Amino acid sequence: MLQVVGRLAPGVTLAQAQAEMNVIDQNRVVAYPESAGAAPGVTVDSLRQDVIGDLQPTLLILLGAVGLVLLIACANVAGLLLARLTARAREFAIRTALGAGRNRLIRQLLTETVLLFVIGGMLGILLAALLSHSAPKLIPIALPQMVRVSLDATVLIFAIAISMLTGMLFGLIPAMRTSLPMLQETLKKGGQGIAAGRHVAQSVLVVAEISLALVLLTGAGLMIRSMHDLWNVNPGFAPHNLMFFTVGFPRPSKPDAAAIRVRDRELSAQLAALPGVDSVSICNGALPMSGEWTIVRYWWPNQTRPANEAERGTAELYAVGPGYFRAMRMGLREGRTFNKQDIHSAPPVIIIDQHLARKLYASENPVGKHLAVGFLGVAEIVGEVGHVKHFGLDADSQAQIQEQIYVPFSQLPDLFAPILATQATYILKTSVPPAGLVSAIRRAVSEADNQRLIYDVQTMEKVLADSQSERRFSTALLGVFAAIALMLAVVGIYGVISYLAAERTNEIGIRMALGAQPRDILRMVVGQGGKMALVGIAIGIIASLECARLIATLLFGVRFDDPVTFASVAILLALVSVAACYIPARRAMRLDPMVALRHE
Repeated sequence: MLQVVGRLAPGVTLAQAQAEMNVIDQNRVVAYPESAGAAPGVTVDSLRQDVIGDLQPTLLILLGAVGLVLLIACANVAGLLLARLTARAREFAIRTALGAGRNRLIRQLLTETVLLFVIGGMLGILLAALLSHSAPKLIPIALPQMVRVSLDATVLIFAIAISMLTGMLFGLIPAMRTSLPMLQETLKKGGQGIAAGRHVAQSVLVVAEISLALVLLTGAGLMIRSMHDLWNVNPGFAPHNLMFFTVGFPRPSKPDAAAIRVRDRELSAQLAALPGVDSVSICNGALPMSGEWTIVRYWWPNQTRPANEAERGTAELYAVGPGYFRAMRMGLREGRTFNKQDIHSAPPVIIIDQHLARKLYASENPVGKHLAVGFLGVAEIVGEVGHVKHFGLDADSQAQIQEQIYVPFSQLPDLFAPILATQATYILKTSVPPAGLVSAIRRAVSEADNQRLIYDVQTMEKVLADSQSERRFSTALLGVFAAIALMLAVVGIYGVISYLAAERTNEIGIRMALGAQPRDILRMVVGQGGKMALVGIAIGIIASLECARLIATLLFGVRFDDPVTFASVAILLALVSVAACYIPARRAMRLDPMVALRHE
């Protein structure tokens, strides 16, 4: 396969480029008939889309989560404003009686509300500016373009515009209701006579908050369960205390394959002798989850070598030393691993993974059988090992190439000498934390030649974590948004229930004077909040089922309609809502009946 990067001429679309490349590929087949089937064709893709295409669904979901948090915050503020403006009902009635028009009252209330939202937006921008210095450290390597994101003029204008727009939109709800006071009733009863309509509006806003919070909590719960299931997936090796690094060697004037093999044996022995090192192996070709992979063709040995590449099988190639399987702690299913007798002059041998064994030999034992492998020719299969999830815990099953072939590094043909002469990757299994061995490894590598150097030192645990950095980052952010939404919903229901309980102070006094017990008052107040919570949870579950379909492609090992997640989130939200209602209910049940009866 060949990857080419090119720039389209002005005005040329991807479809036009694809059509032209199809013609070129057909001409290639006509000119070189033997190459027919050597490649599946030419695919033209946008480099930009290739880089950010997989990130788009994640970023859109996070954008949606931000929007839901914004709606919850706005509903919260609108509900609290309704409660606050109800207390000012007499003030607005007096203003109206003195000649203030409706538009003037609306302008006053909108000015107050927009000012409140803009101040909140400015404080948010200030907080974002403070956090922007530490944000790049939290952004995973899977989202490299996000490191460039900064608080520029566009971001500031957008934030201020959103603050003003939401202030006007959600401030209009209480403003419209408060600007129509019933003068006689309001002046006589201090506004209590017109509060019932506002109670309905406040209840609707609380229900909306709870519903939206449940949507976010459900999404976060599904992502967290996916991460949990993903981390329990067996990668095919043991990453703990497993490290790898690349050694750079001075370029020889004439690469010598035999000298390279001796160099590898000597360096492997030096590294194995270090205190804390359990096993060492060279590893060239493919390296699990590192983005490095090499393919090799194979075919049945009783056939002549197929002229058509499409008739040959394709597998990932690992060129490794005898200690590789011990270092990786890979499960040996059949046969043996490589040993010191598998040298260049010995008959070629290979080890295959269980995917290739199942594909070629079904349920038969592959050990002792032969397979023709690219540059090696006909080789004997001496072992079968478990499959390594080379392309990631969640992406490996979708990879086009699943099969894996291991060859002894010492049996690589001499033609690879120019490639192997200047660098080699070693993998170490240690009995102590790998970070403490880096200095000793550097000294061992440079002991024979001080021009040698090591670079790209990594632990396999970090590589494994980095392979899931994008998913972990989006899960963490979604969890933070869900926690904020839950907190806002709790504040909203607490504020509304506190206000409604205060509005019913006189009623509570009458009930207690007629013999109502504190538990009756508790049941009444909590029940009022509980009804709003149940309605919100019911609506939220329906909305969550639809929204969860949007993140179905990001889930692993869990369905988008997972009943455990939905039930857990609903129960959590119900308990938190009841807890939010308990404080104002407890305050109401402790009222002195005489004081309550005198309350206006």
